[in-house]
Amino acid sequence: MNCPACNGNIPEGAFFCPYCGYDVRGSKRKFWFMAGLAGAFAGAALVLVYQLIKERELWLSHKVNNSSSCIGEDSDEDIMDF
Repeated sequence: MNCPACNGNIPEGAFFCPYCGYDVRGSKRKFWFMAGLAGAFAGAALVLVYQLIKERELWLSHKVNNSSSCIGEDSDEDIMDF
């Protein structure tokens, strides 16, 4: 195996290049860290999109239900509890 930094010959199973000290196993670790980070962000984005879609459906259903009532009438359905 050759070192990516100095192109020296590295023995199998070595963690560092004996010529320049480059961390041979660090590139794999960095790749998996970045892949995990990207996966976490993608998962969070999917959850947010799902919540926005559900909130929009709730808002539209509430808008349709309230459009049939007369203006000026106060009913229990018009009051939102928070």
